[in-house]
Amino acid sequence: MGTLTMELAGKVMIECEKTGYSTEIEFKLRPMLGGDELTNKIDRRTGEEEILWSVSPEIRARRLKRYTVPLDNQRCTESVRLWKKVSDAILADDQKQATEEKAVLEHAQRAAAKERKDSGDDWVPKYFELDPISGQYIYKHADHRPWDPSNDMYTYEYDMILKTKTKHRTPMVRTQSIISVSNSNNNNINIISSSIEDKSLDTQDKIMSKSVCGKRKRRKQSFKDVMDSPDIGSGGIQMRVPINNGNDKSLREALYPMEDQQRNMSDRLDKLQRSLDLMMRQQKDRDTNSNLNRDMVLLVILVVMIQAVLNWILSTRAQQYDPSPGH
Repeated sequence: MGTLTMELAGKVMIECEKTGYSTEIEFKLRPMLGGDELTNKIDRRTGEEEILWSVSPEIRARRLKRYTVPLDNQRCTESVRLWKKVSDAILADDQKQATEEKAVLEHAQRAAAKERKDSGDDWVPKYFELDPISGQYIYKHADHRPWDPSNDMYTYEYDMILKTKTKHRTPMVRTQSIISVSNSNNNNINIISSSIEDKSLDTQDKIMSKSVCGKRKRRKQSFKDVMDSPDIGSGGIQMRVPINNGNDKSLREALYPMEDQQRNMSDRLDKLQRSLDLMMRQQKDRDTNSNLNRDMVLLVILVVMIQAVLNWILSTRAQQYDPSPGH
C-alpha cells in the first residue's frame, strides 16, 4: 500500500453581507477512478421554511428497538463482529488504524479464496442463490405466498429461515379441483384436492371398494405422518385417492356428451375457417382483376396523349416549312 494522504472534504457556506447572495461549496474527495467533478446549480429559494412532517412523541414511542445479537453469540463471519476493529478505529478518528485493519480483512479473504481455488472447493452460499435472470443473489427461503388474514398470525425467523405461524396446521386454500382420468391397469383416477381435513379421510373410505379396505390402517398412519411433517403450514397438499370401477364408469358416461359437443365445435370451426379462406381468395382475385383493368386504362390514356403530342409537333413543323403563297 502507498503513503496515506489527507484531503479536505465537506461543505462551506459563503454569504455576501451587501447583496445578500450566498453560495454553498461542497468539496468532494477525489475518486479512485475518474477525474475532477464540477457541478454548479443556482438556488432560487426564498428562505422561507415550512414544516412538512414532525415526529411526535407517540411516534417515537412506537419505534422498534434495535436488537443486535451479542458478539459472543455471533459467528466470526458476521458483519458486526468481522468489522468491529475497523468500526472502532473509525469512531476513534484513527484513519491509519482503520485502513490497516481493513487491509488485514482483505488479505484474509484473498488467502481463503486462493486456498479454496487450489483445493477445488466451490463457495456455495447457504441461504442465498444466484438468480440467472437478474444476476443477483436472492434469499432461498423467501415466502411469496399471499398473506391470509384468516389463518396467518405472524412471521418469524428461526435459524436464519423465515416462517409463518398459522392458526391451523392445514390452512384452507380455495383453488379449483383438477380431475385427471387415465386408462391404467387398476382403472384409478388421481384427484388433487384443494384442502384435506381429518374428516375427509373417513368420507373417502366409504366410497372405496372392499379391495382397499385392508389398507385403511396403513393409509391413516401415512396421513398422520404427512400432517406431522414440518412442510405443512403454508399451503395445501396433494393426495391420490383410488376410486372403484363403478365411479370410473359413471365419470366416463358423464364425459361422453362433452366429447360430442367438442367434436361438433371443432367441425364448425373447420367449416368457418374454410369459408374465410375462400372469401379471402375471392377478394384477392377481384383486387388483382381491378388492378389489371386500371393499368390497361392508364396505358390507353398514355398512348392517346403521346399520339396527340406527336401529331401536334408534326403539324407545327409542317407549318414552319410550308412556303407561303406569295413566294
